[in-house]
Amino acid sequence: MAWQPLQGLTSWSWHHLCAPLLEQPCYGNKKLRGWGQFHTQEVIRVGSTDYIDEDKGGSYAASVAMVLAEIEKLEKKIPSERVLIGGFSQGAAIALQCALRHPRPLAGCVAISGWLTPTARKIVSDGWKGSTSFLLCHGTADDMVGFDCGEAAAQILSKAQASVEFKQFPGLKHESCPALMDAVAGFMCKQLGHVLSESIDWEKGLDSESESEMMVYFPKGGVARLSEQLDQGATISQTEFQNLMNPDSLADGDLMVPAIISDLDALLSAAPEEAAKAVVAATKELASEDGPGEITAQEWRAMQEAPAGSEQAEEEDLSDDDDEEGGSPPDANQEGAEAAEPPAKRARGES
Repeated sequence: MAWQPLQGLTSWSWHHLCAPLLEQPCYGNKKLRGWGQFHTQEVIRVGSTDYIDEDKGGSYAASVAMVLAEIEKLEKKIPSERVLIGGFSQGAAIALQCALRHPRPLAGCVAISGWLTPTARKIVSDGWKGSTSFLLCHGTADDMVGFDCGEAAAQILSKAQASVEFKQFPGLKHESCPALMDAVAGFMCKQLGHVLSESIDWEKGLDSESESEMMVYFPKGGVARLSEQLDQGATISQTEFQNLMNPDSLADGDLMVPAIISDLDALLSAAPEEAAKAVVAATKELASEDGPGEITAQEWRAMQEAPAGSEQAEEEDLSDDDDEEGGSPPDANQEGAEAAEPPAKRARGES
């Protein structure tokens, strides 16, 4: 199973980070890929050895620093609110700690079968007041990271007034399933302002030729002017419509508003009055929902200056549990690169 269904949405940029080789005490200090060290092979539960491990060796801290450095690189191109981070198992623990540690809000954080490390719990108890949204997914029969770890993480974040969705999957072990993938896809689309035009069949994937709606931004002042003219019954010329919708003349601080459009080319080639009605309606509809907010023209321009080979308006940074030894992350700027998929159950620390 892959993330192919999401690739029909838009040109997202997927960044796969490769876990380092670490000496794992639970395997006689054999070097295996992981985001941190495991001290026992027992199931991680609230209060267990690895759950309360304070990272005296610094392996978790080093991994968090590596991921945050990657996010900072992305922020040179796009605002942090367009970066979504996630991970599975130990990767989920790192993703949660990064989202809590990062000084600016992210688009979201997905944690599958993970837990809050002692450092992450301390960040929250010390008064964390961030606005990043979280999706926590956990199988009730998880036999490697106990379900109680997911419950505890959701409770701790909720008490800190964080926006948290906690999805429980009855009977699911330390693995993924179609329902879980659907939940992750829905969360990502909501946080990044995309709408699937059809439900996902995770077994078959989404037809690469199928169309989906996409999010675009229009000048806020231009939309307001169109709305005013429509209310007054004034005639809107093609030239006037194009000028009002043209972002090139905007100052960096001018605002732009999001809208979900199914066929942008058709909208722009329609009669100006019909196009104006569609733009005004689309922006009003999205503004009434709990979706993405306004951005400045400067932020919009940064989004257009995506890395070569990509036309993305958003970038997601996903930390997987671990990668195959000797492998390397795919090209982060390659259009259509697959996202890291939560792997099936495997021995802890093994690739």
